[in-house]
Amino acid sequence: MLAVDLWQKNNRAKWQTYWIIYVAFQLFEYFTSSLLNSLKLYWLGKCLFLLWLMFSDEAVSFLQRFIISIGRKKTGFTINPPSENIELHITKMDNKTVQTRLRPNSQGFVNVHCLDDGHYQIEVYSLFIIKMLPLHRFQITVTKGTVNVQAVDVNATVLHVTFRKNDKPFDGAQVHGRFVKPEKTIYNLIGQTDSNGVIQIPLPEGAIYDFMATKDGFEVKKRGYIPIPQPSSTPVNIPRQPKFIIIDIDSSTFSSSINPMEANARVVILGDISGSMDADNKMDILRRSYWEIFEKCHKNGWSVSIASWDTSLDWCTDQWIQSSQTNFVKSWIQKQNARGGNDMRNAIERCMEHHPDATDVYVMCDGDITPFYAIHFESELAKPWSNNYSNADWRECRKKFPQTKFHFIALGDGAACEPMEAMASIGDGIFHQAT
Repeated sequence: MLAVDLWQKNNRAKWQTYWIIYVAFQLFEYFTSSLLNSLKLYWLGKCLFLLWLMFSDEAVSFLQRFIISIGRKKTGFTINPPSENIELHITKMDNKTVQTRLRPNSQGFVNVHCLDDGHYQIEVYSLFIIKMLPLHRFQITVTKGTVNVQAVDVNATVLHVTFRKNDKPFDGAQVHGRFVKPEKTIYNLIGQTDSNGVIQIPLPEGAIYDFMATKDGFEVKKRGYIPIPQPSSTPVNIPRQPKFIIIDIDSSTFSSSINPMEANARVVILGDISGSMDADNKMDILRRSYWEIFEKCHKNGWSVSIASWDTSLDWCTDQWIQSSQTNFVKSWIQKQNARGGNDMRNAIERCMEHHPDATDVYVMCDGDITPFYAIHFESELAKPWSNNYSNADWRECRKKFPQTKFHFIALGDGAACEPMEAMASIGDGIFHQAT
């Protein structure tokens, strides 16, 4: 039973389930053979049932759940999932021994430390990192035949990255990078993308540099760094799911990197038209990005509103744009030109006053985030975790609108991407460079 629980996402669980059922039939028939011989349909039914079990995944799944529930009740088995792809299996073997395992498809390993009789400290480490990095720590207590999670300390955020080559999944690629913790300890990241070009890496606070996927001599790189924020605070006795950071790399068009949203999404698009945009074709990129986002919102039936800003905010329409206003929107976009100063804070705050129910806000500019501060650099490494750096004021501003995701789009090859990447991370949004 414990084996089925441990390996339930692996193919071998199917045959473990089959043989458990088969042995159960044999035991039942050993004690009731005289009675069963008089039931002619029993043997035919048994044969059909075993065939159904051999060839039906739905049958196996149903019986697995039944077997696992019995096993946990009989063995004091409990599960605590600290993250989406790291699940701890804690099995009480006796009053002094606890075994912990990760699911076979999980990337990591577990250390168990016996603190005293019946008390244990569990540490989870990632296998994506050459120099092993602890991700989770918690304690369990064995009392009266059960295993209880006494405290949980989740130290990791899950980085979910999709690598693409020409908008197609970059599958089976080797992933490399450097991870730097706040105290400047450097770890080497390793891994491989799945068939969808996706890799998930649980990491504590810090930043990733030199992040790339390679296959057959071709490289897909992530420019700049990926800041990993500190997980939000939660009482230690309550297990929590870590924050997911979703990044799409090497999309040929901006619209392809926009994440799917719920059916009732309400999207606001903000574009920078300050004086700094009047160079290097930035306004053309802005107009194209305006239209790409608007078209995708319109196609998916999402509510959408558009505005531009310099020192003030100028709305395309006062309300959510209607389907009949498409031509008007196109004309308004084409009329936008660079002018005046820059006040991103005012633009975002006025936007949220006008649309307090917005689910997503897309902020497009060339990297001038005035009056928010720019990121400072120390030696060759940026420090997105520093108390002295930048975005402390953006963090405070973002806290006013917890229900809204803020996405940032850097316009042009020469755009200052680093501060906008950090702002997107703090805003639970995506970052994209449009060129």
